[in-house]
Amino acid sequence: MGPARFDPLSLPFLPEGLPTRQVGGLTQFELSVTAPARGTPGHTGLEFSQKHWVSVVSMGNPHVVLVVEQPPNDAAVQLLGAALECHPAFPERVNVGFLTPVNPHKGHLRVYERGVGETLACGTGACAAAAVGMRMGLFSGSVDLVKHGGVLHIEWDGLAASHVMMSGPAVTVFEGVFVV
Repeated sequence: MGPARFDPLSLPFLPEGLPTRQVGGLTQFELSVTAPARGTPGHTGLEFSQKHWVSVVSMGNPHVVLVVEQPPNDAAVQLLGAALECHPAFPERVNVGFLTPVNPHKGHLRVYERGVGETLACGTGACAAAAVGMRMGLFSGSVDLVKHGGVLHIEWDGLAASHVMMSGPAVTVFEGVFVV
């Protein structure tokens, strides 16, 4: 899948003025997000504000990864995913991964894809999340990431120039005929 690039400019990502911290071999950034509060009519009127520590990585497309203790529910993925996708620090928007480590060889992942919403399977999102988890010391050199669309196996040796390797099932999810 190509190398994982952690340079903010490779996304692009504008980190100026954001708090940072080091976790393992990775710089994380604190983002403040505001989103409509769940349960309000049309999600208008009330809002919630939160701060989240995130990791940014490019797999040829921009990703932000949040490490969470429990897999988020559907509403959290939709609300927080949409708020982070359009955060001003990401001038070209961003894909949002919610990573829940289980053990050094397994994790759960949900991805809110920019311009689309949540997707059942996102190969670059899985590679980005695995690379972040490996840099943070959460995973070994290989990990199985469980998504709603199946399990993807990711391997990476952690070197900047090394390609992230992904394997997993390929299945038909749709067939159709276009009449012109």
